[in-house]
Parts: sequence; C-alpha cells; structure tokens
Amino acid sequence: MVRQVAAPVLGSLGWSSMVALAPIVVLFLLLGVFGWRAERAAGAALAAALLVAVGAYGVGVGPALDMAALGALFGLVSVAWVILNALWIYDVTLRSGHFEALRHAFARAGGPKPVQVLLIAYGFGGLLEGLIGAGAPVAICGAMLVAAGIAPLEAAVCALIADSVPVAFGTLALPIVALASATGLPLDPLGAMVGRQTPLLAALVPFILLFLVGGRRALGEHFGVALLAGIAFGGTQFAVSNYVSVRLADVVAALVASAAIVGVARAPRGAAGIRTPESGEGRQTALALAPYGLIIVVFAAAQWTPVARLLRRSRVAFDWPGLHVGLPDGTRVPTSFRVDLLGTTGTLLLLAGLLAVATLRVPLRVAWRSYCDTALGIGGAVLTVMAIFALAFVANLSGQTRTMGLLLTGLGPVGFALASPLIGWIGSALTGSDSSSNVLFGGLQIVAAKGVGIPPLLAAASNSSGGVVAKAISVQSLAVASATVSLVGQEAAILRRVIGWSMLLLALMCGLSLVQSLPPVARFIVPGVR
Repeated sequence: MVRQVAAPVLGSLGWSSMVALAPIVVLFLLLGVFGWRAERAAGAALAAALLVAVGAYGVGVGPALDMAALGALFGLVSVAWVILNALWIYDVTLRSGHFEALRHAFARAGGPKPVQVLLIAYGFGGLLEGLIGAGAPVAICGAMLVAAGIAPLEAAVCALIADSVPVAFGTLALPIVALASATGLPLDPLGAMVGRQTPLLAALVPFILLFLVGGRRALGEHFGVALLAGIAFGGTQFAVSNYVSVRLADVVAALVASAAIVGVARAPRGAAGIRTPESGEGRQTALALAPYGLIIVVFAAAQWTPVARLLRRSRVAFDWPGLHVGLPDGTRVPTSFRVDLLGTTGTLLLLAGLLAVATLRVPLRVAWRSYCDTALGIGGAVLTVMAIFALAFVANLSGQTRTMGLLLTGLGPVGFALASPLIGWIGSALTGSDSSSNVLFGGLQIVAAKGVGIPPLLAAASNSSGGVVAKAISVQSLAVASATVSLVGQEAAILRRVIGWSMLLLALMCGLSLVQSLPPVARFIVPGVR
C-alpha cells in the first residue's frame, strides 16, 4: 500500500510543493526555452516525476512504474485512439477531393470580407476544431483567409482568436475526456459545466473578429451578423453539451453558426458579392459535409438507450495489478482501468469513418493507405500523450498533486476561484494543448477546490475554460499560424496582436469562475450542487 504524504520534504508544505512542481518546470523549460520536441520533453518530465515519487515521496520503484503504466494506457485509449481516427477521416476527405469542394463552398458563401472572416475562421474553423483539432483549424483557415484577400498578419490573428471558442470541446470533446480521466469526475456533468462557461467566449469572439478586420466600421455594418453568429454558436454549444452529447457540442454548434452566417449573408442586404453555385457544386458540397453528418448520426445513436446499453456490454474494467494507494486517513484511492471498447469516442469515430468511406465511394485501397499513413504520422503525438498521462498519474497517485493543491488552499475560496482559470491558461499557453493542461492540473484543481470549499466540478471546468483562451498564444499555435500565412520569423509580431485579447478573455473567465463559485449561484449553475 502506497500511503500519500502531504509534506514529505522537511515537513513543509511549501518546500514539498517546490519539489512536486519540479516535473512541470522541467516540461515547460524543455518545451518553451530549449525547444525540445514534445515527446522528448514529456518523457524527461515523466522521468522527473518518477524520481520525485521515489526519492521524495517514498514510493517504491515498482508501484511508481505501475502508476506510469496505468496513465499511459489511459492516454492511449482515451486520447491517442481518438486522434488517429479523427485525423483519418480528415485525410480521407482530402484524398477524395471533397474537402476542396467544402473549402470553396465556405469561401464563396460569405459575401463581404468581414462576413467571410466570420464564416471561415469562426464557423468553418469551429467545425474543424470540433472534429480534428491538432492545429488544423489555424492552418487551414489562415490560408483560406489570405486567399480571400485578408492581409497575412490579420489572417493569422483572426484564425488564432477564432480558435479560442471551440477548443474545450475540440476533437469531439477530447480535452474534457482527458480531464475526466485525470480527475475521476463524470464526463457528462463536467462537459455540461464547461458548456455553461465557454458560450460567453462564443458570444464575444465574432465582435473581436469584425474589429480586427474592419474596425468600428465593420462592427457597425455587420453587428447583426456577429450577434447572430455568437448566439447560434454559444447557444447550441450550451444546449448540446448539456442535453444531447458533450462530444458533439462543437460540431453541431459550428454547423448551426455557419448556417446562420450564410443565411444572413444571403439576405438581400448582404447578398452582394455572393456567387451562385454552379451546376453540381451543391451535390459536391453535400458530399463534403457527409462525414460530419455521419459523425453526428453515429454519436447521437450511441446516446439512444438500447444502443448505449449494448455498447456498455463491451466494457473492460479491472483494478491495476499490484497497485494500491491510500490517503493518510486510510481512504483508498481508485487505481482501476475501465473502457467501453465499442462505445469509446475513438471506436465510434472509426465507425463514422468507415461509413464516410462508403458514402464518398473512396476505394478501400486508398482508405487503408490513408489510415496507415495517418497512424505513422502521429507517432510522436501518441508518445507525447502517453507520457503526459503517465506523468499526471504518477503525480496524482504518489501525492505530488495533493501537496500542491493543499498549498493553493491558502488562497481561500475567492482567491482560488479567480486563480482557477489562470492555472489552466498557464498550462495551455506553455504546452499548446488544453488537453495536456487538463491532465497536468486537473487533479490539483480538485484537491484545492475541496480544500477551499468550492465545487470541484467548477474548478476542473474552469481549468479547461481558462486553457482555451491561451491556445492562441502558445508557441506551437504561433508557429503554425506564421508558417501558414508566410510570416515565418514574425511570431513575435503575431503574439503582440493576440496576447491582449487572450488576457481580456482570461479576465472574463476568471470573473465568471468567481461568480459561479458563490453558493447561491453555484446551487443554480453547477451540476449536482444543492
């Protein structure tokens, strides 16, 4: 039995927290300062976490390696499997030529340039983030905006800011799935809570985009479009995440928002500049949208009770052999592994992909080659995911996370509620991933929230919601944006244009977290709080 100790270093919570923080510092330094590849930096940080667990927290070498193995397996099944199949669907649409038809459909439907920015960066970018993430929305939309006549610097900034809205539910809610795995909180209430925060971002970002490309004039001329787009995306994101499916929140919201923007753009007042589709283009666009529709159908069907019951029969669950962890009071810490083999997000995506292959009439040889190339291409990402999850599980189960969380309780309920999104913001800014930030700091948020007396569900959700607005200023995102619009070497110029908006949105998230933590509000807004 591994007994967690709160202050193993000199009996001091402060000194112990500094030691426990060392693996995170290693990760951030190697990534942000020395420019190591993500998988190497994550591996080094995992080694540091194992050293801290064994050397400072008294965990045996065997149990420490078991903690890492459990985390790596969770990362492989819950995250890497999703990334593989999501990117495969995207690659199939590229190879079939249908993605190009979809890109042209979005480009021609937007009308005036400010409205095109909303449709491409906000609507289409949200759809790409909802399905594949991984920097694709910034890269694809940045290039599309330049092609539409937007200056390269403005195109990069708009693509980055627009991607702040859908990140929390990106890649079929992968950051929230990761957060649930790292914290043990149930997925659906956690996603519902995030869906009661991020719609505020969705409502504001369209106005920011208009201001960036056209100043006050664009705001005045297209205020109604921005208002409708924000309400459509934010309202749908809230409704779907709370009442339909957490994993479909972005995909459905982006489609609804895009339809709203196109509808307004095609109205008599905004119809100027819109090209009428030529014969056959409508059918090509419908086929290009088919994979996204199939994803919605598959995941919606999985929510139907008879199907959900059938999928649960594929569940594999077991306690990790030889790993037993307890708190100082003797309470057992869960060390079990559980997965629904057929009901997991990655498997459902695989099914949707197979249906898309049939619908688009992609030859099986082409589909198989695409799958193999995709699998080979994400090797580094898979190693990174497994190492980050392993690090988080070692930190959580050995007691390192508990130490840092107990130190944060000194902030009190008000201070911690304000700091909770900031922690996620820092993690996402440095790792370039809301999922990684959630895995690294989710457990810390839970411990600190319990210590100060605010709902743990709120603190975990705030970590994710704070992290989404930092994605735009991460080194990885800046590199993608600059390369896409041919501004390599001008990442600092892009950062200067983006960071103010990121901090403004962060301040809004911090204020929202504080308001939602107040007991009368929490009882109304936080799932499960009475």
